Amino acid sequence: MPHNKQPTQFGRDDIQIEATDVVYNGYFKMIKYRFRHRLFAGGWSEVIDRELFERGHAVAMLPYDPVSDKVVLVEQIRVGAW
Repeated sequence: MPHNKQPTQFGRDDIQIEATDVVYNGYFKMIKYRFRHRLFAGGWSEVIDRELFERGHAVAMLPYDPVSDKVVLVEQIRVGAW
């Protein structure tokens, strides 16, 4: 019998922004976020502080090991992706 269970999907309702503060606004912008997020195990995290370096377009990287033919995936909240 095939395994049809969908992975847990997180969306915009799974993060609560407590506060934002622009700590620098010049050639680029630096914003401090205070937030909490829903946990995979259920419930909510403690309040987390993160600074976001806002400079426009960005890139992503997918770590790949050609010897083992595997990629690395990390389950982690990323404020910039929000």
